Amino acid sequence: MRRPLVWILVIGLLALDWAALHDIARGEEDLWAEYVIVAVSVVVLARLLETEYRRRRARRSADEGGTEA
Repeated sequence: MRRPLVWILVIGLLALDWAALHDIARGEEDLWAEYVIVAVSVVVLARLLETEYRRRRARRSADEGGTEA
């Protein structure tokens, strides 16, 4: 059940980024909220990628029978 929630989160973040970048490109007057949305989503997506990388690395290490710190 965890995978669908992650995909919903990623799709939601990309939708918010799309809307924020549209406002930035259009030249809205007050852009601080759009920049915050983009910055937060970059941090969240980077954390998700890091977590997935670590999970796959640990699984690969366990499959090979080695221990990796």
